[in-house]
Amino acid sequence: MKRKIILSILLIFVVSIGAAYAYTPKIMIESYSFEKENPVAGEKNTLILNLKNTSDDYAIRNLSIVFNASQNKESKEKREITTYGSSDTFYIEKIYLEENEELKIPIYISPNIASGVHEIPIKFSYQDVNGTEYEQIHTISVPVSVTKKLDISEITVPDKVPEGEEFNVQLRLFNESKSTIENVKLKLVSEGKSYENDIRIGKIEQGETEYVDFKLSSDKVGELKGKVNIVFEDEWKKTHEQTKEFKLNIVEKVVTPEEEKTQANYMPYLIGAVVLVVLYLIYRGIKNRKKNKKNKELELNE
Repeated sequence: MKRKIILSILLIFVVSIGAAYAYTPKIMIESYSFEKENPVAGEKNTLILNLKNTSDDYAIRNLSIVFNASQNKESKEKREITTYGSSDTFYIEKIYLEENEELKIPIYISPNIASGVHEIPIKFSYQDVNGTEYEQIHTISVPVSVTKKLDISEITVPDKVPEGEEFNVQLRLFNESKSTIENVKLKLVSEGKSYENDIRIGKIEQGETEYVDFKLSSDKVGELKGKVNIVFEDEWKKTHEQTKEFKLNIVEKVVTPEEEKTQANYMPYLIGAVVLVVLYLIYRGIKNRKKNKKNKELELNE
């Protein structure tokens, strides 16, 4: 008899616990999205939460939502994804059973945040119709991309260059972002003559500097314009492109007194070389004519 009483009590206890669990209202983040599809460091955005009361029996009342609800004080002070224009706590009066409610949370992403996926805890506190309080914490993932900050200097060229002379087209690339910049390629576009129009750097790590030097020349006197196209990729394989332009003057080449003196010193040798070539050609011509005349005489005698 005692055994039956004990079993009955245990059965009632288990059923009560199960019933209590079954009737506990639960809030669920059914889905979430961002107003701007790709959250970017240093920008404002809006997180859109689609909340659902999964209970079949009870409405949820006095729902309090705390965004980025870290329990660690130090973590709170260093949060890099925060709300803006309001506090980090939001309120919904009631969500009826099996119903959904949309909540928009304005967020700001720190420009100093690292690129990648960041886990954000969201705390839900609410009551059922009997005033019983409940608490849940859900976590969402925020994929943050860092705007690629490739600092490109202005192109350095001389103000003027004599026609036909080679000069340098130089610029500096500095990666001031918090991640690696990849597939960096540069292309020189100009009417001048270049020995290498394309330069591929590949990767530029965070905080690194690369110097680029093209060689260019022009035989055309006047203004010479050109540009350098810089193409690179971010961590999402998105291509970015920047262009830097330059111009300079190509002037007539002026012979200096030193150059004239050098040319004068070499002139006798140059004249002598030309005379020797001419004499050699005359000699070869005379010799060939004599040979041809002799061959004709032999043919006639035969």
